[in-house]
Amino acid sequence: MKDAFIVQDQNGTSLRKQEILRPLANFTPNLWGDLFLHYTSLDSATQNQKEQEISELKEEVRRHLTNVKDPKENLLLINAIQRLGVAYCFGEEIEAILQHFHSYDDAFYKDDLEYVSLRFRLLRQHGFFLSCDLFHKFINENGSFKDSLKTDLQGMLSLYEASHVRIRGEKVLEEALDFTTTNLTSVVSNLSSDDPLGEQVTHALDRPLYKCTNRLEAKFQIPLYELDASHNQALLRLAKLDFNMLQLQYKKELSDLIRWSRSLDFTGKFPFSRDIVVETYIWALGVLFEPEYCYGRAILVKLLKIMTVVNDIYDAYGTIQELEPFTQAILRWDNHCINEVPDYMKLIYQILVDTFQDFEQDLANNGGKSYTIYDYLQKELKISCQAYLEEARWCHKNYVPQYDEYMKNGMESSVYCFMLMAAHLGMGETATN
Repeated sequence: MKDAFIVQDQNGTSLRKQEILRPLANFTPNLWGDLFLHYTSLDSATQNQKEQEISELKEEVRRHLTNVKDPKENLLLINAIQRLGVAYCFGEEIEAILQHFHSYDDAFYKDDLEYVSLRFRLLRQHGFFLSCDLFHKFINENGSFKDSLKTDLQGMLSLYEASHVRIRGEKVLEEALDFTTTNLTSVVSNLSSDDPLGEQVTHALDRPLYKCTNRLEAKFQIPLYELDASHNQALLRLAKLDFNMLQLQYKKELSDLIRWSRSLDFTGKFPFSRDIVVETYIWALGVLFEPEYCYGRAILVKLLKIMTVVNDIYDAYGTIQELEPFTQAILRWDNHCINEVPDYMKLIYQILVDTFQDFEQDLANNGGKSYTIYDYLQKELKISCQAYLEEARWCHKNYVPQYDEYMKNGMESSVYCFMLMAAHLGMGETATN
């Protein structure tokens, strides 16, 4: 795309017309239109009735969870609770139970592959370190996993999931991943298409639990759990109600965020950029899905939306002559510096400044850590923009960086640390200094 502009002399006299060749990416237009702009809420009577039912179901599941005597049954229940997306309702209880499992192992199940693997995975996922040496009992004299394990489909699936929480250098878990992947892939083709275990295996091979997002996994697991003849009725009902109630909350939040985006006229001011509020909200749900973190999701979506525009300015609109002073303005965080850049850059800069000020005020009003905005978040923003500029310079010079050079800069231009910092801002007392 070529932008035309007039060059003037010191007296303001027009001299000649120039053109700027902009590297437009021609992003796909917004897919959603007004689909998520409107939502239907429950009437207050229905809302109260469902909240009361959820409260009663939580107590019933909590009693069952804390009264289970059999160790394996206890772990299987925790596993089901997590898969169904309601573990956040029983955080303290699950933590206490796993603390017990960390300090005590029932010898009765020492040769049960499903139990050993499930205990290992759940403990590691909750921050309790457990040595992978306990899997050596399932290795034969040739150093391979025993052939007899191949007939234990539940155990194989549990070992497969456990292998994904390995750390570097744990050879036995690397071998476990190869062993289970090969054999589960071979077995699943022989299972009936309507077999719940077959569906579970197929799903796990495509995306293991460790790589799943909570809400999407719950949506998949709820109908499968219902097919399990031994399912807990209260837990199943709780999972369904919780999923639907949270979905209503998410719809309202998304509607509000779309209105926020439109009130700032992002598409009108920055037509060259991606309009992906819905997509960023889904991303935020992957980070913070719990109902109490609604403000954290709002922070993430707003900053992701703004940083999408900033990123597109560096990658798909701004020229190197514009990006250099724009980056300096970000680094100095001084309104006087912004006068040196084009109008479209002034607009996004002002949105950035205003949004940071809004966050600071919100946190201060609600007892949050407002100092984190400028001591931490702003610092990461500056690092990210410097990394964006470095990539723009490479492009401008047709320079292809070495792998290590690219990865070092890419860690910063990915804005991973920036968004991680932003996520913590909305977590209240959970986020310590």
